[in-house]
Amino acid sequence: MTSATAGEISQAEASLAQCLETTELTGERWSEAELHRYRGMLLEQAGKPLALAQACYRQAMAVAQRQGAVAWELRATMNLASSLIAQDAKDQARKLIESLLKRVPLDLDLDQESDTQIESLLAACGEAKGVKLSSLS
Repeated sequence: MTSATAGEISQAEASLAQCLETTELTGERWSEAELHRYRGMLLEQAGKPLALAQACYRQAMAVAQRQGAVAWELRATMNLASSLIAQDAKDQARKLIESLLKRVPLDLDLDQESDTQIESLLAACGEAKGVKLSSLS
């Protein structure tokens, strides 16, 4: 996410709140997980307490799990892990990533960027010593 002014952040928060409200009213929930994830990213960008952003990421993960949306669950998990690493909760972040990767279908085709980001997060957790994504699934 790029740098944003306080006004832009406030406007984005209002837009996300409206989208989430529309999701509730219409029952159209296909993008709900991403909306929660975006809200978490926005809260982090705004400098709000990490616990608030992490709650959004956890909500995004829960929604994605209910929907069977593995790719969106992976995205929310990576955001949460990154946030945990920023708090020096590296062991918790590593366990979170490994838990998801053990449940991800073996045939899920992760793009190179996702593979690289996951490996980078695991390395930041202190797991750089030979941990490969293929050994987790």
